[in-house]
Amino acid sequence: MGTLFETTARYQHLEPVGMGITGLVCSAQDHICHQNVAIKKLCQPFKTDNIAKHMYREVRLLKQLQHDNIIHLKDIFISPSEEM
Repeated sequence: MGTLFETTARYQHLEPVGMGITGLVCSAQDHICHQNVAIKKLCQPFKTDNIAKHMYREVRLLKQLQHDNIIHLKDIFISPSEEM
């Protein structure tokens, strides 16, 4: 997909799953809790105030949702090479 995808050493075996308007999603293995996870890389989440607000709302909503068909938000981190 041509996008640099950096994570912490905690996540291994990244495989692209899909790409949308707001970013790229990969599946990975969390080697600390031994679970399969999905990692979403947001494309320039702080580029404008509007985009930052949208991303904040998405994160808040994902933290509140509890359903078997919706992935649970476990972690948030900023890539070392990402511009703020």
